[in-house]
Amino acid sequence: MNRRCRIVSHSRQLTANKRWYKAGFLLVVCVIPMGEAAAQAEGSVFEDIPKVVIDQIDEDAIRQLLDEFLQHTRSPDVRFSSKIEPYLDCAARKKLLKNGWKAVPYLIEHIGRQEAVDAYEGAALIDDPSVKTPADIFAYNRSRKGQVHEETLSGFICDIVLHELPSGREAPPLKARGAIGYHYNRAFRWLTWWQTNRHHFEFRTEKPLKIAPARDEHSSESQVKIDIHDGLMDVYAVSTRYGDIIRRAAEATKLKVTIGPVRGLDVITTVRMKSVTFEEFLYILGKKIDLKGLDFHKHAEGYHIGS
Repeated sequence: MNRRCRIVSHSRQLTANKRWYKAGFLLVVCVIPMGEAAAQAEGSVFEDIPKVVIDQIDEDAIRQLLDEFLQHTRSPDVRFSSKIEPYLDCAARKKLLKNGWKAVPYLIEHIGRQEAVDAYEGAALIDDPSVKTPADIFAYNRSRKGQVHEETLSGFICDIVLHELPSGREAPPLKARGAIGYHYNRAFRWLTWWQTNRHHFEFRTEKPLKIAPARDEHSSESQVKIDIHDGLMDVYAVSTRYGDIIRRAAEATKLKVTIGPVRGLDVITTVRMKSVTFEEFLYILGKKIDLKGLDFHKHAEGYHIGS
């Protein structure tokens, strides 16, 4: 029996595992059914269909439905819900599903927009001379992320709908685990799926859809990767405690970092940063732990964090 997880319908009472998604500061519980749909035959579903042809009428209709779906998820009675059902209880979503394969690339396009701004950028990558201090950098990143978030369907929503569509049979592999980073990154893996399968789609539209490859190789495994270049850090941490991320960054930069009593360092997170200084890294990470930030001080050999 094929035991891969498949989303059939959010309302069906099948054997299920709970999945957790972090959408901004909201933690959402998602139920992903397992069972009947998992018994599908192996092999590419593209073997059974001709090339998917999308014309301008298709594209306009799908984009309109996605916009209606987005507005639904942003409504006050939905966006702060801790349950998944209110997000999916939308007429536009039901109509979107009727478009079958044609809707797939446009959902992945939304995922690509989020992946493009997912990493926090340091001052070295920001082409704005007014952005100088760590506080400026955090505000800049928060603004660009917020703008995309308001104009784009959340990754966990796109991932669910892509599993409901025929693409669910061709979905990126799932694992039966509940780590935050795994679900945080799973939606981004559709970008790799698209690069492999885009030749099955033909766009007869005014401007053929272009979806850029993922900027990083997104993993579901708990890890911390610190790359040093030109005195700056690239940080890729998945399902790892804040404290462990700080310690690994200190080791990589060979800085002496001491840590006093600090609340929240045992919390697990997933975060990406690009070309940040150690001070920018601490400031951004601190704001993710608590909006008040981390209390840290620089000294001759490195940094002390906490009181």
